[in-house]
Amino acid sequence: MTPSCGSACQARISAASTCAVANAEGRPLAFVLTPGTVADISVAASLLNGIAWPRRLLADKA
Repeated sequence: MTPSCGSACQARISAASTCAVANAEGRPLAFVLTPGTVADISVAASLLNGIAWPRRLLADKA
């Protein structure tokens, strides 16, 4: 049985975006969850600063 809390309960649904850095095998090295309204480029520097310098870098723009 689910408890009821009447009008005091509110469901909040928010869009989110995942920005990630992965290795050559596709395994994540670092990731950041941001609100859906934040541009990916705003967290790119912090993601790249958290890993060793890559020999190659592949990026996409969705």
